[in-house]
Amino acid sequence: MGVVVAIMQILMRTYLIRTPSALMHTVAPTTTVRFLLDSGASNHITKEPSMTERFKKLRKPKVFGGSVAGHEMAASTSGTLPWAPGRTYYVPNSSANLLALGEYQARGWEIRSRGRENLILTPPQSSAAPLAFKRQPNNLYVRDVDTNTMEPLLP
Repeated sequence: MGVVVAIMQILMRTYLIRTPSALMHTVAPTTTVRFLLDSGASNHITKEPSMTERFKKLRKPKVFGGSVAGHEMAASTSGTLPWAPGRTYYVPNSSANLLALGEYQARGWEIRSRGRENLILTPPQSSAAPLAFKRQPNNLYVRDVDTNTMEPLLP
């Protein structure tokens, strides 16, 4: 059995083979992706192909303006992430993974700060878990996500 696990580890690292999630938890290395919570963003955006497993091709690409004048980005696929309300777009040439604060507000999430270090977003359904974002310099709030489980990690 140990030889099989070792071979699977080599194959997964070399060829990015997808396996059932139970096996991924035991052999796949954890990959962490950082999302910035952006109060000025209109849509959630990810630049990570690993986040788009359930995304679907758009009939027409959606074009986004970049933070630099004249710099545009286009998404050709979109989908949902379990902890990000609304649609998330895959934009490979984005400089960051963004979560649009307005998407949370529009869907009734409560936004509150916990001291000066964390920002907590609580969903309107009491069964869903709140999301905590860790404060970084320049008043940026970040959340790390494990791409193997697609679950947010604790700040």
